[in-house]
Amino acid sequence: MPVRFLDWDTNFFGYRICSVHWEPSYSLDYVSQSLIDKQTDLAYIFIENLNDELHNALHTSGAHLLDEKVTFHLQFSGLEKLIMPEGISEYFGPSTTILIDLAILAGHESRFRKDPKLSSFFYSLYNSWLNSSLDRSFADCVFVSYDPSGVINGFVSCQIKNQIGNISLIAVAPNYHGIGIGKKLLNAVHFYYQNKGILISTVVTQKSNQNAYLFYHNNGYTVQKVEKVYHWWLKNSI
Repeated sequence: MPVRFLDWDTNFFGYRICSVHWEPSYSLDYVSQSLIDKQTDLAYIFIENLNDELHNALHTSGAHLLDEKVTFHLQFSGLEKLIMPEGISEYFGPSTTILIDLAILAGHESRFRKDPKLSSFFYSLYNSWLNSSLDRSFADCVFVSYDPSGVINGFVSCQIKNQIGNISLIAVAPNYHGIGIGKKLLNAVHFYYQNKGILISTVVTQKSNQNAYLFYHNNGYTVQKVEKVYHWWLKNSI
């Protein structure tokens, strides 16, 4: 069965949502029927190897290409001893207006903002993601950066699963771009991973987010895979 029901997304958005990670053997009719059988309102379609024929067929069926999801990968040597950057510390406090603004900034290229039927949920989605990171439901660690006056000007959250580290949310306040804060936050995460014995780090961003794309590339990350992501509203297409 190619279709996976997404319980969290369904409960949050109020639509019955499923995902499909497309395999070359799938046909559009087969996937469509599988989605109908699960009474799907919205399907997230992830395709790593897309051709024009499939794109045209999906588009004709009402699916819209909203994202190019890029997964970056970094393998540590395990030899270099890392240190915690100055001005960065683990955060255990509550959500704040500054942190909410940073979380929203982290998702500015999100497909959930670009989908007209979900854009009204965008703020609450990333606010929820932030809160679930702060209470360690969606993250194992949250680091923040402080400016000289003690105001938070950047943050990052990360999680470890199956001996692989994953960076979830990362953002630097606009007035502090270009002075190395993002690199410090990234190095704090790498320091944390090293102390946990983790030698692989991954992070997902959007290809349209060129600043993030170049940031990871310039810090030693390589592209592991690129997936086209469609939102397919089966009952009322956008």
